[in-house]
Amino acid sequence: MGSDNDTVKEKTFGQLVMEALDIASQKNASLAVRFACLVSGIGKNQLAGNQQVDQVSGAGRARILDLCERLRVPTECKELALTMEREHAQVDDSPSFNAEEIVNLLERCDAIRKPGRFRELLTACECIAQAYDEKGDFQYQASQLLNAAADAVRRVDTGAIAKRAAADGMQGPDIGKAVHSARVEILKQTLQPGSGI
Repeated sequence: MGSDNDTVKEKTFGQLVMEALDIASQKNASLAVRFACLVSGIGKNQLAGNQQVDQVSGAGRARILDLCERLRVPTECKELALTMEREHAQVDDSPSFNAEEIVNLLERCDAIRKPGRFRELLTACECIAQAYDEKGDFQYQASQLLNAAADAVRRVDTGAIAKRAAADGMQGPDIGKAVHSARVEILKQTLQPGSGI
C-alpha cells in the first residue's frame, strides 16, 4: 500500500489547484483568495527534479503580471496573487520561525497595515495546503500562529516609539529599526515554547 506522499504524487498539479479552489469555495473565500489559489503554481511547471521553487519565482511573478494585464484582473486580486507567489513557502514554514523571522514575514506582507489582505493570504495558503493533505485530520498551524502574532505586533504603540526615538535624536531608518525591535520584543513575550504560539 502506498504512502500519503505516493497518493499526492499521483495527483496532477491541475487537480490539486481544482481541489484548492473547491476548498476556497467551501470557505466562501473572496475572489482574491480564489485567484491566488488558481495561479499559485504558475511558475512551478518549469521545475525539474529536485529544483527549489524559489529558483523560478521570478518566472512565476512575470507570468502572474502578464496574466493580470491580459485579463485586466482587479488590483486586489493581483496584489494578493503576487504576495502569495513570493511568501507562500515562508508562510507554510513559519511555525519553525523565531520571533525575528516572524516579524520580518509580517512586515513583508504588510500584515500590520492591511490585516484583511493578510488574512486572505493565510486563507489562500491554507486552501493549497489542505488540497495537498491526504490524512483527513488537517490542521494549518501557520494560520493560527501568524494571526496571533499579527494581533500581538499590532498592539505595539508605534507612534509612542517613534516619538521617543525622535527625542533621542533618531531619524528615518533608525526610527523604523526601533519600531521593528519593539515588535520583535513583544512577539518574544507572546510566543510560548513548544506550543507554536
